[in-house]
Amino acid sequence: MKNWSTRFAQFRGFENFLTLIVPKAFGLIANVASSLLIVRGLSVDDVGGYTLIFGYYMLMLVLSDLGINQTVLRYAAKIASHEEEHTALMNWGVRLKFISLCSFVLLFLLLAPVVAEVWGSASLAPLMQLALLTGFASSMLAMPIVYFQSKQTFKQAGLLIAMQSLFNFLPLLLLQVIGAWSLVAVVISGVVSSVLVLIVGLMMMPKKTYWNLNTFKACIAEPKSFFLSPFKREFSSDTEFLSPTQYLLFIMPAGLLFALASRVDIWLMGYFLTKPEIGVYGMAQRVALPLLAIQESVDGTISPAASAIKAREQVGSFLKISLKTVVCVGAIGLGYALFVPQVIPFLFGEAYRSGIWLTSLLCVRFIVAIVASPFTWLAYNFDYAKVQWAVRVVQLLAIVALNLLLLSSWGTFAPATAWVVFELIGITSAAGFLFFSLRKQPDSILK
Repeated sequence: MKNWSTRFAQFRGFENFLTLIVPKAFGLIANVASSLLIVRGLSVDDVGGYTLIFGYYMLMLVLSDLGINQTVLRYAAKIASHEEEHTALMNWGVRLKFISLCSFVLLFLLLAPVVAEVWGSASLAPLMQLALLTGFASSMLAMPIVYFQSKQTFKQAGLLIAMQSLFNFLPLLLLQVIGAWSLVAVVISGVVSSVLVLIVGLMMMPKKTYWNLNTFKACIAEPKSFFLSPFKREFSSDTEFLSPTQYLLFIMPAGLLFALASRVDIWLMGYFLTKPEIGVYGMAQRVALPLLAIQESVDGTISPAASAIKAREQVGSFLKISLKTVVCVGAIGLGYALFVPQVIPFLFGEAYRSGIWLTSLLCVRFIVAIVASPFTWLAYNFDYAKVQWAVRVVQLLAIVALNLLLLSSWGTFAPATAWVVFELIGITSAAGFLFFSLRKQPDSILK
C-alpha cells in the first residue's frame, strides 16, 4: 500500500484529471445543451451551413497554431517553478500566437468568397468571414489555459474551459427564449461569447505574460528577438536536446499537416455531399464532443507531467501508471460510444437517425486518441518532434485517400472511418518511437 502511495504521489495524473474534468463536466453539459438548441432551432439545411462555417474557421484556428500551444506548454512546464523565466516564455508564446492569428485571419478573409463558391454556397461567405473573429478569440484563449496547465493548476484551466462553454450556451438560450433563430444570429452569438471569455482569461493571467513594455522595446530594437525563444536551453534533460525555438521549428510542419487533416473531411464533404448529409455529420460531431473534451483533459494533465520528466529512469513508472488512467477513461468512453448515440432520434428528431452509428464511430476515434496520450507525450521527451512531420504526412495521405475512395459509396461513414485510421497510425508511430528510443540504451528501463 505504501508503494502504491509513493507511485501515485510521483504521478498524480488521475487526481489532476479529476480536478480538470469536474469543472469541465459543466462545460460538457453546456456543449450538449448548445448542440440541442442549434440542431432543434435551425433547419437541417442551416445546420449543414453552420457545419461548413464552423469547419472553415476551425481550419484557420488549427493552422494558425503552428505548434505554438504545444511548444509553450512543454517548455513552460519544465520551468514552472522559476517565475521570471516562466513569464518570459509565456510572453514569447503570446507574441507568436498573436502575429500568427492576425496573418491567417487576413488570409482567410480574402479566401472566404472563393471557398464558399467552390462549396456552391456563395451566400455563406460573409458569415464565414465574421466567424473568423470567433476563431481568433478562441485560439488566443489557449494561452491562458496553457499558462495554468504548465503550472499544473488545473482548477483555473478547467474553470476557463467551462466558462467558454457557458458563455457559448447563454446567447443560444436567449435565442430560444425570444424565438429569434437564424444562422446569422448563431454566428454572431459565437463571436460575442468568445471575445468575452478571452477578456476574462487574459485578466486571470499576470499582465507581464501578455504585455511587457521592456520586452516590447527590446523587440523593436532587435526585431528577430520577437520570434526567438528567450532561452537557448538547458533544461537538464538526459533524453532531449532541442531548445524551444528548435522544437517549434520541427513541430510547425507537423502542426500544419495536422491542421489540413483535421478539416479535410468537412472540405471534401462540402464538395461531394449535400447539406443535409453534412448536417447529420455535424450533429454526430457535437454528440461526440464530450469524448473530445475528455481527450483534451487527459492530454492537459499528462502533457505537463510528461514534459517535466528529465531522467530516463522516470519514464517506466510514469508510463505504467498513466496507462492505467487512460485505459479506465477509455473504457468509460467506450460505454458512452455504445449507448449515448442510441438516443439521438429522441433528442434531435428522426431526421438524424442515420447518425447513430456514425456518432459511435467518431467516438472510437477519440478513445484511441485517449489511449495514445501517454505514448505521444513521452515520445516528445526523446525528440519525437524531429520525425513527427513524417508521421503527419502518412496520416494526411491516409485520410485524404480514404475520403476520396469512400465518400461516394460510404457517405459520412468515410470520414469517420478515416479518422479512426488516422489515430491508429498516430498511436503506432508514437509507441514504436518511444520503445525504440528506450531500447537504444543498455540501462533502459525496459531491460
